[in-house]
Parts: sequence; C-alpha cells; structure tokens
Amino acid sequence: MKKLIFTCIALSILNISGCVNRNKILYVMHRDNSESALNDKEFARNALQSCDQVRKMALPGDEFVGFLVDGNIPIAKDPNPTTLQEIRAFCSLKTQLISNKPGTYICPTITLTRNVIQRSDLPPVVLSIVQTNVGEQFCGEIWRALANDIEDKNGTLIILNSTNKVGQNYNHNLATIFQNYSNVKFCDNKRCVKYQINSVRNNKT
Repeated sequence: MKKLIFTCIALSILNISGCVNRNKILYVMHRDNSESALNDKEFARNALQSCDQVRKMALPGDEFVGFLVDGNIPIAKDPNPTTLQEIRAFCSLKTQLISNKPGTYICPTITLTRNVIQRSDLPPVVLSIVQTNVGEQFCGEIWRALANDIEDKNGTLIILNSTNKVGQNYNHNLATIFQNYSNVKFCDNKRCVKYQINSVRNNKT
C-alpha cells in the first residue's frame, strides 16, 4: 500500500496521468493572418512560440479548432480531435495571405468561438493571437459573453499582448472590460501560455 502511494506521488510530481485526474482540453485558437501581423517580427515570433506551446502540450483526446483572422468573414467549424500536424500547420508563419481584403475582423470569430465551445464537452483554452482589430467596432459585449461561456466550463481565455501602438489600444480595451475576470489572462511569452494550459489541465482554474 505504501509503495502504491509513493508511486502516485512520484507520478504526480512528474506530471504523469494515472494517479492525477487531468482534463482533456478544447483548444480554440485565433491567429492574426493580416499582412501587418505577419510582417511584425516581434509579434510574429511571440505568436509562433505561443502557438507552438499548444502543439507541445496537446494530448490524445484533446480537441482543436483554429481560426485565421483577416479581412475575410470566418467560416463556422466543429470541434475535432486534435492532431499535432494540424496544429503545426496552423501555427506555421509560412502561411500565405488568404486574400488582400483589408481589415482584421475578430468579432465574427468570437461569435463562432462561442458556438464551438457550446458544442464541446471539454473545458476550453482559447488562445487569441491578434495584433489588433481593423475595420470593425470594438465588440466588448461579445468578448464578455465569450469569457462567461469559458468560465462556465472552467476554461481560460489567453490573449497574446500586441507589440504595436495601435494594438496596445486594442489590448487596453480588452484589459478594461476584463479587469474583473479571473479566467482571462494576458500573456507575452510561451511560459505564461504553458502555465495557463496546465491550470486547466489540472483543474486549477
């Protein structure tokens, strides 16, 4: 009996499932596919590292949905079992611009993200990698509704901090509406992203 207890403690320290109840996760990712974001070396580097952190931490049984955010209206998607190849392709900075349409429309993506979360039974980790919104009004109420949906399912919303002045205004608007939300985190490095994922994985949100 003592040997079994010791083994469980050791596995817990090593973060190995078996003795620890660890959640499967629904990952929903927004990746800014606008020309300005792709050409901003600092933002692009942080985006790749944060996005790739998800690939490294994904486990069998997790689900993944990725939305590219640009001047196109996004298409509805269903949560599907995660594949590392799919996440790697989504995170790659070599993706070509889908179109030359101006704008970065995040609000329609937020609405679709809510639909994805409602169709999944897993706690969500939503990673929003968007430099700034362009060509639309700031949709604070839609963002709050998303954060409430995430909180209801014991998940977290991770917002990657922007690196340009316009994007900082966008982040400021988000920080203002989310100042009382404990499940919304602003990150600027992969360590922060890793910590938030582990919190959801290990029921510590």
